[in-house]
Amino acid sequence: MSKHTTLRALLAIVAQQDLELHQLDVKTAFLNRELEEEIYMQQLLGYEQGGPNTVCRLLRALYGLRQAPRAWHSCLKKVLEDLEFVASSADAAFFQGTMDGETIWLFVWVDDILVAAQGEERVAKVKAHLTAKFDVQDLGSATYFLGMELSHD
Repeated sequence: MSKHTTLRALLAIVAQQDLELHQLDVKTAFLNRELEEEIYMQQLLGYEQGGPNTVCRLLRALYGLRQAPRAWHSCLKKVLEDLEFVASSADAAFFQGTMDGETIWLFVWVDDILVAAQGEERVAKVKAHLTAKFDVQDLGSATYFLGMELSHD
């Protein structure tokens, strides 16, 4: 998750440079991400197979699992690195990349992503790449984010 100060700085840059700001919501971001650690869990009630002392080894993340956010971030970071985005050294969930000679910023808050860029075509390219990799809901131009109403004139 990014920091609120990073969001405020990004919004200031968007306003100053008159950038496009779009929002994406990644559906089931924490589910099915590969885990780096070996994790075992008790079987759920009503789903006991192999006896009462049998446990399940998780290969992929589940909601509520402490490792799920890290697994999601690692997966997203790898996809963004393929697009030549770099995570900020001050905020690991804030990414910067260059496309067609222009800077593009991505702000990640859990499973919500803000894309800031000069021109709709650059935003569309980033959206297309993320949509190809994840189940993403395109929310269009950002109007409401983290309790803040955003307007662009």
